[in-house]
Amino acid sequence: MHLLLLTARMPPAVDGVGDYTAFLARALARRGVRVTLACRQQQQYTPLEGVSLWNVPLEQAERDTPQWIDQLIGLRPDWCVLQYVPYAFQHRGLPFHLPYLLKRIRAAGVRVGIFFHEVHVRLRENFPIGIGQRWIAQQLCRHADAVLTSIPFYQQILAQLGAHAHLLPIGANIEVPQPTSPATEHPLGAYFPDKKWVISTFGRRNLQNLAAAIRQLPDAGLLVIGRADVAHLGTMPGTHATGYVPASEVYKWLRCSDIFALPDPIIHGGRGGTSLKSGSLAAAFAAALPVIGVAGDMTAPPLEHGSNIWLVNETSPGGWMQALQTLLSQPLLCQRLAQNGYALYQQQLHWDVLANTLVRLLNSQ
Repeated sequence: MHLLLLTARMPPAVDGVGDYTAFLARALARRGVRVTLACRQQQQYTPLEGVSLWNVPLEQAERDTPQWIDQLIGLRPDWCVLQYVPYAFQHRGLPFHLPYLLKRIRAAGVRVGIFFHEVHVRLRENFPIGIGQRWIAQQLCRHADAVLTSIPFYQQILAQLGAHAHLLPIGANIEVPQPTSPATEHPLGAYFPDKKWVISTFGRRNLQNLAAAIRQLPDAGLLVIGRADVAHLGTMPGTHATGYVPASEVYKWLRCSDIFALPDPIIHGGRGGTSLKSGSLAAAFAAALPVIGVAGDMTAPPLEHGSNIWLVNETSPGGWMQALQTLLSQPLLCQRLAQNGYALYQQQLHWDVLANTLVRLLNSQ
């Protein structure tokens, strides 16, 4: 099989979907699939072993039939799979040119798949951008031989648009060492000399309520991994922000913590929450950490409160503190969450499993 993955960005650009596509491409190549990864032009590209890289001027697709489509057809891929996020392909989130693009590719005899990392914004039902994005999603599905997405919530939205979407969750957005690798824990004594527990999380999130909760737990420290605007944390004792950490090093930092907290956004009506569209969640499961997430309308099985994750319904400092106190006082509960979360990673979220599932799904179409 020759598979062409079409994405807006790829590493080293900071882009979650680009990271996902790179990890998936490498896993497919390990499986023996011929993989070409195509993305729009950027200054640098991170080489991927076994993967051919191709930059294409996607922005020209809005004007005329781009010449690179003929080049794509010349590659003779069996499948072209678009990694779709509305705002990745048009700065207003309205890539009206993409359905036409896929129509041209499909008309040339290349089978087309679409992975919806997002479908449309959810503000108001009559919000013009949301209406436009729903229309674009519907048209994209019309020109697809296979539709995929990461969570049941998006699957239901796509069903309302007339598409049957297959589920494929998101894998870890970090490098996970082989099980035979030696222990990689960082000594954190220098950062948390008087703390009994370390709660880890990733940067680029609103950490105020989580930090306020940990501030009330004198034996706990907060480890913020990666780039983050931590100015709002002030000079909180027992907090360490690592700054930028390469994907190959993140696992080491995770493994030295006791609990992973995932303060996913939630808005009115319970919209949002923790789900398997999160590479951060898969990373925490891969590190065999007990995870505290946020319950919302995106949360669905196989995530199960009390089995493989602990979910907070209230994201105030009090809600976070109650959850942390529950886990810190019950080591057997932490052990169960960690074991079951790691089992979920091995069974459904490992990149080799995801690559095998994708190939099997495409071959069945």
